[in-house]
Amino acid sequence: MLGMGLAWAAPPAAVMAHAGEDHTQPAPPRAGESLGPRVVAQSEDFELVAVAQGRVLTIYLDRFGNNAPVDGAKLDIDVNGKTFSAAAVGNGTYRLAEDWIALSGRYDLIFTVMAADKSDLLSGTLEVRPAATPAGGGAGTANGFLRLGDGSLASYGLVFFLGMLAMLMVTRTKGANAGAAGTAAGRRRAVPLAGGIVERLRGAGDELAGRIGSLAGRKRPAGRAGARTTTLAYALIGLLVVVIALVLVGRGVAARLTGEPAEGAAATPPAGTAAATTAGNAAAAENPHRRLDGTVFLPKSSQRLLDVTTAVTRVGEVASTIRVAGHVIADPGTSGQIHSSIKGRLQPAKDTWPRIGQKVTAGEVLAWVVPIINPIDRNIIDQQLAMIDREIGVVQEHIKRLMAKGATPTAKQLDDARYDLANLSRRRMAIATVLRDRDTLRAPLFAPADGVIAASFAVAGQLVDEQQKLFEVVNLKRLWVEAYAYDITTLGDVTGANAISSIGRNYKLEFISRGPQLHHQTIPLYFKIDDPDSSLSVGSIVSVLVNTAGRRDGVILPSAAVVMSTAGQSIVWQHESPESFAPVAVRVEPIDGDQLLVVSGLKPNVRVVKTSADLLTQFR
Repeated sequence: MLGMGLAWAAPPAAVMAHAGEDHTQPAPPRAGESLGPRVVAQSEDFELVAVAQGRVLTIYLDRFGNNAPVDGAKLDIDVNGKTFSAAAVGNGTYRLAEDWIALSGRYDLIFTVMAADKSDLLSGTLEVRPAATPAGGGAGTANGFLRLGDGSLASYGLVFFLGMLAMLMVTRTKGANAGAAGTAAGRRRAVPLAGGIVERLRGAGDELAGRIGSLAGRKRPAGRAGARTTTLAYALIGLLVVVIALVLVGRGVAARLTGEPAEGAAATPPAGTAAATTAGNAAAAENPHRRLDGTVFLPKSSQRLLDVTTAVTRVGEVASTIRVAGHVIADPGTSGQIHSSIKGRLQPAKDTWPRIGQKVTAGEVLAWVVPIINPIDRNIIDQQLAMIDREIGVVQEHIKRLMAKGATPTAKQLDDARYDLANLSRRRMAIATVLRDRDTLRAPLFAPADGVIAASFAVAGQLVDEQQKLFEVVNLKRLWVEAYAYDITTLGDVTGANAISSIGRNYKLEFISRGPQLHHQTIPLYFKIDDPDSSLSVGSIVSVLVNTAGRRDGVILPSAAVVMSTAGQSIVWQHESPESFAPVAVRVEPIDGDQLLVVSGLKPNVRVVKTSADLLTQFR
């Protein structure tokens, strides 16, 4: 399959369409751009740009659809019946070094591309022009300003001025009118503005008058006749200078109008002056820049650096989407709160106090609550101990009497007495434990689930009451989103949802339930986050895109392809030619966190920038 190419200096040529594809014709450079000699060619599979610099031809080979560089291909170039092989230098770039590339002329090139999966033929014309002579460049001076015959109007004006000065000198000569033309003082007074130039012209006039007199075979006349002869010589000199100046000015103007250098002008520009300026302008045009029509010129070398990829637009159908606000909450089944069961003082269970962000496991003891006894309670306990001690003494005396000699107690009396003594001893031990060993009565604080400590409301040694909340444990792998919808009529059946965080990350949601009761005139919706990561926190605000049963049509693009222009309008960058990108204003609607639906402004089957679109907007 043969893809037609186009050189910048060549006439436009149509690009062949393949398999129904609408391939954009490679555009020539805009007016005012002085790009170097290059060839562009496109086909259904490949896009090629070849740039000539000296005797080196650098070739950039990409996929047509996605602008991805083609590596590892075999690239041959046919020129005038000869075949050359380009060497791969990596990242889809190939290079050919031959002497004919630096020679001026038109070259019809045929590129044979053999990649790993496809092969193709692409053709184009490379035109290398000879170096142009900048206007005003002369070999006589540094800038050609005073070189005669080089088309410089300033040099011609100087000659014209000298002629007019000679004529003025003739008309203003006072020495001839006064009869004192031979004195040097009178000559200096005659034309004070002429200075040394006038003196030299007078000397030349005197010499010319003498030669004229000698040729006539007579001596130079004196007095008034001699003055007339001198005046005539001056007039001839001035008239001759004026005629020469007019002829040179006319030739210079004609040369500038026709664009051809005047006779005697240098054929090549002097090194370091106009030639360097022209080369600098061409080099500047090769850099990425924004044109006056808003398009961006981005050479293939810069596209490699910015990793610019494209996609061919296609019309698709997606579900209707409703955007609602929501926030992240903990899964109530796998997260929980820790409260104190008794009144007491907090004591760490390990060497360190539990900290926020610490990982815990279900059933792990985080801290202890040690009960405390105030003075009033202590007095009450002491009174109870005293009463129990007195009752124990009474029972012991009763048992002694029953066991004394001569007594005849029954077995039941002895058992009851021994039972009462054991009961009183246990009561006394239980009450005494509160004063003696409070550690045996401390209450543990258990972690309710696996996760991390999300909140802490306690410190070591703090006095807490019963049912006081001390810690919150959250399982970051089990998070929900609670959202609120205002319009119940547009909600319909929920088929799916996505959440977009504040930093632009997209999370797939699983619909769990919808609350049957309004909350602040909104419908509560609950979703489970399929794969949460560490960037999400409980309480984070997210934007929820709820998919319903409705359908809509449009061009589906990645979210990164749509950017904001300087005017605040949504745009995409259309890849209109291999090195040219044009902004297109569009109207979009959200699909999910990764895709957008272009509902107007963009045609199908065109190439748009998929990545690095925001970088193209920054070019000025």
